[in-house]
Amino acid sequence: MELGTIQSEAARRLGISTVTLSRWECDKVYPTWNHQPDLIAYLGYDPFPSCGLRDPHGNEPLGVAFLSTGTLGDRIRTRRLELKLTAKECAQKLKVDAKTLHGWENNRHQPSAGAKTRIIAFLGYDPLQSNATTLGEKIKQYRIQRGLSLRKLAKELGVDPGTLARREVGESELCGKLKKRINSFLNILAG
Repeated sequence: MELGTIQSEAARRLGISTVTLSRWECDKVYPTWNHQPDLIAYLGYDPFPSCGLRDPHGNEPLGVAFLSTGTLGDRIRTRRLELKLTAKECAQKLKVDAKTLHGWENNRHQPSAGAKTRIIAFLGYDPLQSNATTLGEKIKQYRIQRGLSLRKLAKELGVDPGTLARREVGESELCGKLKKRINSFLNILAG
C-alpha cells in the first residue's frame, strides 16, 4: 500500500484478509463490487474507472472479478459475463452441458471442433486465428490456445520454464536441437 500502512493493518481496515489484499495488489484479481466503495474511500480516489468491470448488479461471479489471460476459456467467460448470461443459459446457447462449459471456462478441457464453430459464432470472432509471427509468439499462442501453463508446456517440451518464458518474450534465441524439438512439437515452420 502506498499510504504508509502495513498490509495487515490495511486489510483489517478494509475488512478483508491479507491474502485477498495481496492478490489485489499483484493485479491477480479485482475487488468485487461490494468492496470497491470501501477501497475508494480508503485510497481517496477511484482506481477502477477503466478496469473493464460492468454493472455492480451484473452476472459477475461471487468473490472476485476475473482478469482474462487470453485463453479460449477466459474469452468465453468474458463474453458470457458481458451478455449477463448464467452458465446454464450460455451452455444452452452453445448446445453443451453446463459442466462442459465450466470445464472450458476453467481451461480444464478444450472444445471439440464442432463446438468451436458454435463458440466462434457466440464470440463474434475467431479467437484461434493466428497473427503470431515470431517463434516466441507462436509458442505463447500455442500455449494459451490450449490452456497450458508455462510450466506444463515446458515439461512437455523437456525444457526449463525460465528458458521457455524468455523465449516467449523474445529475450533469448533457441538454437540447435532445442529449436528443432520445439518446431517439431508445435508443428510450426520457423525461419
